[in-house]
Amino acid sequence: MPIKKEVEFETRDGLTLRGLLTLLDAPNAPLVIFVSPFAVTRGHLMDHQTNLFNENGFATLTYDARTFGKSDGLPRHDINFDKQSEDIFDAVTYGTSLTPHVDPERIAIIGGGHGGGASIRATALDPRVKALILQVPGISGAIDAQFYPPGLLDRSRAALARPKSSESEQEYIQLFPETMEEATAATQKALLGGPALFNFHSYIRGNCDAKEFNWQNRVTLESAFYNFANEFQAYLPRVSPRPLLYIAPSGELPAEPHEEAYTKVNEPKEFHKIEPFDFGGYMNGTAKVSQKDVEVKFLQKHLQ
Repeated sequence: MPIKKEVEFETRDGLTLRGLLTLLDAPNAPLVIFVSPFAVTRGHLMDHQTNLFNENGFATLTYDARTFGKSDGLPRHDINFDKQSEDIFDAVTYGTSLTPHVDPERIAIIGGGHGGGASIRATALDPRVKALILQVPGISGAIDAQFYPPGLLDRSRAALARPKSSESEQEYIQLFPETMEEATAATQKALLGGPALFNFHSYIRGNCDAKEFNWQNRVTLESAFYNFANEFQAYLPRVSPRPLLYIAPSGELPAEPHEEAYTKVNEPKEFHKIEPFDFGGYMNGTAKVSQKDVEVKFLQKHLQ
């Protein structure tokens, strides 16, 4: 019977990150570390994926990114992918300390959305990671910025130059559209706008008690610039020789940028496009091809 427990570990700059660790009865299990999408908590998505992997022989670790959920860090809801990539390194270090429950030579990462982007960088720089799965990853801040609300990038850049003496002076921006009307408006006001992101927000909102994880639909104004500054796909060639599985969207979230990014990945690699795009169905097994069919089999092939 898997054993679940709340855990915490330290980052190199002294923050405490908190998460959920699931260990198996047997020793030396492979460990899968889950990294959440842009500005959401582990309770929104990643906690709900762990049971499938536990049932198939994997220990799991989910955790809240710095400044989100139950983890430390100020200002709250601040995105800095340079720091988040370093935190993944610290999560791997924590994972290697879990012997004899975990085999430190069999650690994989599953990164969702922009957490997948940060995971590309972290894996490229850390040979302790033995396999990587990307779930519809954020790959380019420059591409994202093309869809920002007008003037947002300039405002975000300017905010970095303004000193702040307290959290109360921090300016925030809306993260996802709150309604389909907002999502389909000619001018977006959310950082991550459009119908597909509204649908994603609606889905994850039903998965999580926002009060428990102290979550609000917002990020710091500076987060828009920190996102723009990253070009995660540049690290894709450096993941090899570790195996990489790339899960791509379709429909309202175009597959083409992901198909192009995948050409930068060296072998060994695999690609799966979710068609029609229903991540909830893919995750919970109601889709024709499910997460068990794709991701679990991939990790069994390379880690078990």
